Order: sequence, then structure tokens, then C-alpha cells
Amino acid sequence: MKRRSVFLTVGMVLASLSGEQASGDSQEATLASDKALRNKHEMIKKYEVFLKLAQQCEECQKIKHVLTKAADGTKRMNIADMLKLEVGIKRLQSGKRGRGDVTYKDEYYTIQQLVDLEEDGALNDSEAYREALDQALTKFERLYEGYLKQARGFKALLLDLIRQWADQRERKDSMLIDWGKQSAGHESEKFRQFVKSFKNLNSFLDDLKMFVGDLRFTCEQSTREFVEDMQQRIDALQEQVERASGESISEQHDNANSKKDEL
Repeated sequence: MKRRSVFLTVGMVLASLSGEQASGDSQEATLASDKALRNKHEMIKKYEVFLKLAQQCEECQKIKHVLTKAADGTKRMNIADMLKLEVGIKRLQSGKRGRGDVTYKDEYYTIQQLVDLEEDGALNDSEAYREALDQALTKFERLYEGYLKQARGFKALLLDLIRQWADQRERKDSMLIDWGKQSAGHESEKFRQFVKSFKNLNSFLDDLKMFVGDLRFTCEQSTREFVEDMQQRIDALQEQVERASGESISEQHDNANSKKDEL
């Protein structure tokens, strides 16, 4: 009897351990599922932001250039890259929730805040000033890298569009024109030569943001195709989220029933 009792006890322990292992695996699977669901929610939010931006541009003006019609609807006009550049510039200038990305003496600032401090003469540490300006320029260079690769494919057209835009917007002295003239691969080098202050940089960013917005607004077909693509992606993700949520509820119900049976 004692021997049988020992076997029963061992069997119960092993069964308990097996149940704990299964429970642990189930918890890990649930956590992975929850993480995937959160990622999908984040992607939906991101796509909705781009969708909203693409559908509105209250201060935009169409660039009156005959070649825009030929370029619209082609791979040259990548609306996603334009929107990423616009959003990135706004964040660099104004920060995210008021917090900037550039440090000066271990404090974070937006470009606009640094412009104000510069004008007030508060950036009086020359070494820290150079480091902060270099940081800002580097962040911008990383930001426009994707757009620049796209733009190099139609450099001559882009410069014509910039000139036409500058005439329409009365920005004939814009640094954007000089930047557009630079040969492929030398944009960053020349850019750093004529941007010597945060005021210069902020003015350039204002012009580039406005130009890209106007160019996007001009390309109606490309924008329409982008909006349709974004909406399809959002709809597909929402369907996946709803299906996953339904499966999760069903699984929770099954687990609850299983625990009842064990009791």
C-alpha cells in the first residue's frame, strides 16, 4: 500500500508540474498575442495620422508648373516620404509634447526655442552652441535622407519646381533654391556651409516644409492613390484586431470552463 501511495503522490506532483508548465506556456502565448495586438493598434494610429495629413492642407497652394502633371501619379511623387519629412520637420521645430530633441548644456530644446534663445543672446557658450547646431543639422540630414534619394531621380525637375514655388510664395531669397542647385551627393556638405545659425536652419525648415506640402497638394493623383492605400491598410488591420480580440475572448471563456472542470 505504501508503495502504491508513493506512486500516486509522484504522479500527482508530475501532473501538477505539467499543469504549471502548460499554464506558463499559455501565459507566454497570451502575452505575445497581447503585444501583437498592441502593435496593430499602434500601426492603425500611425496610418490614421498620415491619412488625416494627406487629406488636409489648409494653407497649401498648388505649384503652377506644367511638369507636375507629368510627374503626378508616378513613383517620383512618393507621398509617404513627403509626409514623413513634413511630420519630422514639425517635430524637430516644435518637439513632441513640447519636448525638443536637441541638447544644449544637457538640456533638451526644440529648434524654435533655440532660435529664441539665440536672438536673446542666451547661447553664450560657443562650444556648446556648435555642438547643439551640429546635432540639429545631423538630425535633419537623417530626416530627409529618404526624401533626398527620391528627389535625386528628378533633380532638374525639382529645381524648376522650387524656383516656381519661390516665385509664387515670394520666397526668391530662400536657401531652398541654393540647396536644390547642389550636385547629387554634395547636398549635406553645401547645406552645412550656408546654415550657420538656428535662425538660418529654422527659416530653411519652414521653406522646405511649405514646399513639400505644396508639392504634395499639387499631386492630386498621387495623393488620392496614397489615401486609398492607407485606408485599405487601416481596414485590414482593424479586421485583424477584431478577429484577434474575438479569439482572445473565446480563449478566455474556454480557460474559465477548463478551470471549472478541474474544480
